[in-house]
Amino acid sequence: MRIQFTLSCQKGTIIPINYQSEISNWVFSVLSEAGPDMSALAQKRGYDFASRTFKLFTFSPLAIYPYDMDQVRQEF
Repeated sequence: MRIQFTLSCQKGTIIPINYQSEISNWVFSVLSEAGPDMSALAQKRGYDFASRTFKLFTFSPLAIYPYDMDQVRQEF
């Protein structure tokens, strides 16, 4: 399954360089609202296949254009 969503922001919005962690936390919080079984499966266990465990989701980098990056503060 693939889910795509579009976000917009106002000029001057600051996004941390490690935004992946924030998105991951948001996804887990949404899954936790689906019930304790889904939350536990997503956060703790994952999906077992061929003696390996896989997390239930991944996401690609955000397409943030145009942007300025502040290396010192580590923000976009």
